[in-house]
Amino acid sequence: MVESKTVHSPLVTYASMLSLLTFCPPFVIIMVYNGTCWWLSFQNLGLLETKWAAKFIDIWPRPTVMANFEAALQLPLPGKKVEGPISPAGYRPVYKANGMAT
Repeated sequence: MVESKTVHSPLVTYASMLSLLTFCPPFVIIMVYNGTCWWLSFQNLGLLETKWAAKFIDIWPRPTVMANFEAALQLPLPGKKVEGPISPAGYRPVYKANGMAT
């Protein structure tokens, strides 16, 4: 097993990962909405107003019936089990080979 060395504490690692998982998706959603609907104008975006939380909830993408149906179709797909490469920690992931044959 390979021992990893870091220059900071594990608490900093967990805090940075948690902040990335928390703040990046809303930031991307705001940037895509702003770029497609308001031509990158933050003044017209409306998030600088007093009711920005309601505006943000309105622009948050929601799953559709078609998206749920397509996700459900992914579960029973046939395919043989294929082992991936060994990671530095010694883990070997197992995948389902359900793509096109090469």
